[in-house]
Amino acid sequence: MNDEPKITTAADHGLTATSQVYLRDWGDFGGTCLVGACRVSPDLFMPGARVLGLEKAGSYLLGTWRTEDGAMHRFLRVLGAYDTNMGCSVFSTRNADRLSRLGEDKAPVFRGGLRTTCDGQHVRIASPDGCGFRHAIDVRSSSWDEGDLLSCSGELIAPATQWYNPWRTGGGGYAITAKFRGKATVFGQPAEGFFAHESHFFPAGANFMASPYGFGGREIHWGHMATVFEDGSVIDASLAYGPDGWGFALLTDEQGRFYATNEIEIGANVRPSGYPELITYRFLNQTWCWRIDPKGERDDTAPGGMIGAEGVLTRSGETRRVVGSMGTIDWWKDGREKAVPPAFV
Repeated sequence: MNDEPKITTAADHGLTATSQVYLRDWGDFGGTCLVGACRVSPDLFMPGARVLGLEKAGSYLLGTWRTEDGAMHRFLRVLGAYDTNMGCSVFSTRNADRLSRLGEDKAPVFRGGLRTTCDGQHVRIASPDGCGFRHAIDVRSSSWDEGDLLSCSGELIAPATQWYNPWRTGGGGYAITAKFRGKATVFGQPAEGFFAHESHFFPAGANFMASPYGFGGREIHWGHMATVFEDGSVIDASLAYGPDGWGFALLTDEQGRFYATNEIEIGANVRPSGYPELITYRFLNQTWCWRIDPKGERDDTAPGGMIGAEGVLTRSGETRRVVGSMGTIDWWKDGREKAVPPAFV
């Protein structure tokens, strides 16, 4: 007697099947994520926060601003425990043909442990003297200061987004991202742009790179985007794609409608340098396009195969003029990206 279950395919029901049916072990959901929007909670920004039994692995501040001279500037700070030697990576297109990483001689930043305090709904994270680095965040607004390099503040542009992927071995990966828009002073010049606070939660000893997503190969692409059009409307998106079912589309459109799905297709046209020039996305009967900025290739942040770039996200066929944007993406070029077909627009 054959006790194996009978697996039916789309063809058995008169439908067209495009992939081989694969039966997973119990408890194995691959990379499939639960996705949605959520309220910003100050508890999640504290160092000892826990979510779904997962420990906080760290937080990231990431932002993109453009100054009046047309230059684009990108800041990325890792927020760690007090005893860690974390710093901020600074990139700029000023006097460069790409987002060039600035050394300590041009962009001296505070490196060292940070102190975190919470006063009701307000969380403050800062260097011990409160001068080299300061960050404040609550349920509606945020600010970020990097000494004389950056001073910015902004308002939440859309509900925070979250994804959770359970692991069969126990635990999982969880991330929450909140984005803000506002004015800034960058290198002493007025600027406008967007920044985000993102927190990651994993089992003890794991982080995004040391997990199924980073060096484990599950992430091919992940981007945080926000676009302002000439009519003043704003869209906010977090889009991701990878093998084994990992990926999602989390988007708030101009009317404030929120879309969330873990079913997403992408295509990409990639330059000889390995940087994507055009990425197209299909989800929920929508098609969107990310196009790299003319100076959007970004110097490496760390070795290992993951690169970053800056571009602009719009709907396919969009005719309105873009007047502001953040379109920062991760893209792996260690071979896993070969699974992505060409752009389909």
